[in-house]
Amino acid sequence: MRGKLIPHTQEWLREGGSGRRGSEVPYPYKKKESGMPWHKVVIIHNDQARWSAAALMRPFIMGYHAHGSTPPENAVVYHGVNDAGDHVYYFSPEASTIAIATKAFQMFDVTPCAEKPDLDGFEEVTIS
Repeated sequence: MRGKLIPHTQEWLREGGSGRRGSEVPYPYKKKESGMPWHKVVIIHNDQARWSAAALMRPFIMGYHAHGSTPPENAVVYHGVNDAGDHVYYFSPEASTIAIATKAFQMFDVTPCAEKPDLDGFEEVTIS
């Protein structure tokens, strides 16, 4: 008997998972250049937002640093705030690969982007 399959993993998709949440683009949306789309995570502005951001970024940063002195090229995350004050994070395809591998997205409603997002007004997250 198989264990519970985690949504949006390769195993889940092979077992017939649709990957759809509401009106999302079917996951995984395949970009011709890299095979992985950009991903968007929105953290609602409330008293827990700071902790939620830490829960999102910590496993990603650990995975990023697991590559030693040569972090993955183009693995970048952008952060901005929308009109409602919510925190919006965009993960590049390379960063998305790390986030998925480290389960950084596991507790969040993640939206794959059909194309590279407009990053005007967003800042690249410094990963140290």
